Amino acid sequence: MMDVHESRKFKPQCFLYFLEDYQDVEDGFSPVAGEISFRITSHSSESITEVYLKSLANQVKSEFGRGSGFVWKKGKTNIAYTDKDNGLQLRILCRSMAEGERVVKAALSLTNTAFESDRLSEVNNANPTSAYPTVPGTVRILGKSRKRPRKRPIADVRFQYALLHIHGLPNPICLLDRTGTFRNPLIDA
Repeated sequence: MMDVHESRKFKPQCFLYFLEDYQDVEDGFSPVAGEISFRITSHSSESITEVYLKSLANQVKSEFGRGSGFVWKKGKTNIAYTDKDNGLQLRILCRSMAEGERVVKAALSLTNTAFESDRLSEVNNANPTSAYPTVPGTVRILGKSRKRPRKRPIADVRFQYALLHIHGLPNPICLLDRTGTFRNPLIDA
């Protein structure tokens, strides 16, 4: 029987954070954010090393931190890529299947996992136009007309930073930070 500490939920988890450029944010709305996460199944909290962390940080920089940063074209199409043995259960909101595949392949490059097209699927809503309207309308709150929150907004989000959560550590390790938010990222952007 597998020890509970060997299960996937205790494996190190990498988070990639994205944010819409402020000059592109529509008036009255907050910037659109994005997040991609995956488990590192080849390591445990005990076996992970500084050398591996620096290697991962350099891979993140190479794939997502080059130039002005990786841009993910978010949209209403929901793409799923599942490979639990390799720590992947990705859900990518994008504008097309091709864009979803591009983002998935970029994430896979960090896990040294080969892309398998049969693991990629599109998850559709029966009526996406009414479920995810582009212009959500308004609602009256405290006597004022206010915009309803957007569901699955269309926006370009740019890579900001990557964090690694290791079970047993109280704070995540910042692998790479393009924003200057975190002190002492593992490598410089």
